[in-house]
Amino acid sequence: MHPRGVAARRRILAAALELFLSEGYEAATVRAIGRRAGVSDSALYYYFESKAAILEALLVEPQWPYPERPIRTVADLRQLALDQFSAWLQNASLVRLTMREALSGQPLARHFSVRMTQLAEQRICDAAAKVFPPDEAEAVSEALDAVRFGAIADALLHAVDQLERYASSEEYRAWLATLVDLVLPEAAPGPPSAPIVPFPRATELRLDADGSHRPDDEAGGGPRESIRRTPRERGNERTRERILQAAAELFAERGFDGTSMKAVAARVGLSDAALYYYFRSKHELLEALWDIPEIRRFGGREQPEFPSTLAELVDAVADTIAAQDTIIRLTAVRTLAGDRTARSLREYTLARWRQYLLRWLERRLALPPGRRERVADALTLAVLGTVYPAQIRYGTDAPSYFRSPEYRGRLLRTAERLVGGAVPAAGS
Repeated sequence: MHPRGVAARRRILAAALELFLSEGYEAATVRAIGRRAGVSDSALYYYFESKAAILEALLVEPQWPYPERPIRTVADLRQLALDQFSAWLQNASLVRLTMREALSGQPLARHFSVRMTQLAEQRICDAAAKVFPPDEAEAVSEALDAVRFGAIADALLHAVDQLERYASSEEYRAWLATLVDLVLPEAAPGPPSAPIVPFPRATELRLDADGSHRPDDEAGGGPRESIRRTPRERGNERTRERILQAAAELFAERGFDGTSMKAVAARVGLSDAALYYYFRSKHELLEALWDIPEIRRFGGREQPEFPSTLAELVDAVADTIAAQDTIIRLTAVRTLAGDRTARSLREYTLARWRQYLLRWLERRLALPPGRRERVADALTLAVLGTVYPAQIRYGTDAPSYFRSPEYRGRLLRTAERLVGGAVPAAGS
């Protein structure tokens, strides 16, 4: 291809990536891509026959790095896991695009994401088999996959368009290494020489010790995007529940951007004015959907009885994920699109979940304080690292997978590996 043609093609791909990230794949048009790239429609179609062909080129053509290293010791496996995390940062914008579109159900992005995930999993699985006996290698590789994918998803969803700067910091990498060492204690170089800040931004939300959101955050004490504890509640509770059910269904069917307040009102059988009496915007609907009993059970002042065993904790987590698959998926997609409300909802819930885990670990397992924080961080990432890949792989069938013994068994094996055989706490 002539150098000018190569340059034009690169401009088209760069313009498409920008538009897909800012507007989403479905909303971006071929005409808009051509206009941003500075080429005519006919010139664009000379290089790419369709918008799908542009997306395919974006996903397939880059040289996605998959670190290779000789695996002779557990320390080699540890370094491979950390190298794989770093490798994904080299294509941060494409990782963001792939995850957003795959969670939205775009077929090509889903297929590509599943394939890349399987390749990464296979490399870790093969490496683990070289240094662990068969009955242990599977649990090790599952735990490494969960923590690593969770770290990628968490960094991406927190930092969005600043992934490299956030996740390449020495503090973040040191923190992640301490979590990998929970899976591979044999390879740990030793205890951290200095305290590692868990979830470096967790304090932004200013949670009380019991996981509740401090009311003074919104008076200026916390970030402006901090969410309210609960959105406005008024009117008939049964009608309100019908509205939320309709909104959840429509968000699942059409996506957040493709759903209008008018469509929600029509599905419930309300006038537009009646709907606005209950909720003033789609963001209020999103907030209300997220403030649900299954989520509240993991934070707040009204705590149910803590699960007695790790297996019971895993069952409670799996039940929550299965029940709220649509909202978890939607919040991730909106966060990747730059929606500050969705990001705040996610950060708030994640911090509450971690606080809950800390309290559960303190009550149920005999862990020293420093290790307890690391286990809580690793368990938090492990849940994320099993949820998002499954949502992409199974699509609308993901809730059935989360209810299955297969998923619960995998998550339990990972949790057991992370707690490292800790004995029950006294009096638990």
